[in-house]
Amino acid sequence: MLPGGLRLKLSQPAFYWRDFQMVLGLRAAQIEPKTIFDVGANRGQFGLAAAAAYPQAEIHCYEPLPRPYKELARAFRSNPRVHCHPLALADRQGTAQIRVASQDQSSSLLPMHANHRRAYPHIQEGEPTEISLTTLEDEIQRIHPVGPILLKIDTQGYEWPVIQGAGAAISKIQWLLLETSTQPMYEGEVLFEELGQRLSGLGFRFLFPAEIHRNLEGAPDQFDALFARDSSS
Repeated sequence: MLPGGLRLKLSQPAFYWRDFQMVLGLRAAQIEPKTIFDVGANRGQFGLAAAAAYPQAEIHCYEPLPRPYKELARAFRSNPRVHCHPLALADRQGTAQIRVASQDQSSSLLPMHANHRRAYPHIQEGEPTEISLTTLEDEIQRIHPVGPILLKIDTQGYEWPVIQGAGAAISKIQWLLLETSTQPMYEGEVLFEELGQRLSGLGFRFLFPAEIHRNLEGAPDQFDALFARDSSS
């Protein structure tokens, strides 16, 4: 058993531990959502931790790739509070071509930058596949989630279009947990400094880095940043 009463099966891959540790940090910071949107859920790494930490919360997991989605849905098939959606969230409805990487959690709607290829030479871009898109605004209108709401986005450089797709419904979000970077890892991504400025304009303030990612050489290159709605906005 992990601190705080969280459980993780030893058979699960090591990268699940990162998300459990991150959720422990959220709990320590007294982040207590009643609804969680897990955008870019992959196989449920964050969702499993969130479901254990917040057993009364409703969790909506979005994963457009068929193979990880199948594992995601299997992981939560007996949990009625976790809802899995085979969709990507974006700034529009429709379809798009996602670039499926050899390590599928690195797949993105954006092309890989040379920085990514240098830092992770073992991860290769594969053939694109078509996926379905929806927007957070439409999902919030459809679901009618109970607040406060935590929005977690891990979409490999595509975080800002997800936020744009929230439209006016962004005002319903209390916390934003975003994977971000100080140097481009995907072509066209919005980097941390500019992202923070844009979020400030939407009424959010940066709280702290929830998790720091390191490349194969041990150097930091990406991190998960936690933002909260500014009470004065």
